[in-house]
Amino acid sequence: MKNDQDKLSLLDILREQKAMKMKGGIVPFIITDELKMFYYRGLREWGHINGYLTGTCLTAQDQYKATLDYFRIKYRLESRTFDLP
Repeated sequence: MKNDQDKLSLLDILREQKAMKMKGGIVPFIITDELKMFYYRGLREWGHINGYLTGTCLTAQDQYKATLDYFRIKYRLESRTFDLP
């Protein structure tokens, strides 16, 4: 069994992701089980109704930002719009 020093806490994981992923100024997101079906619908409808996927990703990003706020981890606020090919 691993000792406590080998385990990463959620806060450690968030700090590591912030250092790696947010360099480009984009807050990452995680598709949770609650959003999974909306994400699949967005993938299925992409090209026909693109708003499903973008809306799901923005919702997931808002949830991630709420976690960052809870731990008082700063991030750059960016526009809520983005273009995908």
